[in-house]
Amino acid sequence: MDELTLDDLLEKYYADYEPTDLVHRDDPPLQPLTWRVEPPGSTRAKPLLRGERMLLLYAERDAGSYDPPHVHPDHESLSYLLEGEVDVEIDGETYDATPGAAYYHGPGVVHSARARTDCAKLEIKHVPEDRVD
Repeated sequence: MDELTLDDLLEKYYADYEPTDLVHRDDPPLQPLTWRVEPPGSTRAKPLLRGERMLLLYAERDAGSYDPPHVHPDHESLSYLLEGEVDVEIDGETYDATPGAAYYHGPGVVHSARARTDCAKLEIKHVPEDRVD
């Protein structure tokens, strides 16, 4: 099972963004994510705002895309589904997420997601004080 830290995500996908950079939904363009997502590139995301220990993302996922079970050992995530339908599994429990649903997983919690339809979400990734090096 993959373990992905916030630093891993920032380095791989968001190296050009500095803390407190503010971006608009349409600029810059969404970037395909190929790490763990099946099929590769079926999820696109970009940061909207980055703080010292948190990141606000906008993400789109194609119907049928699957993010296999994985953990983030260093950060927690809050998600808010804007559009579409997603089956979200968090710590062995499966949830039927529809627009307006919000869900959370803490550091080290196994989670996955499968999009039933095209969807879009906002996600906040935060490194708690006790996980800072």
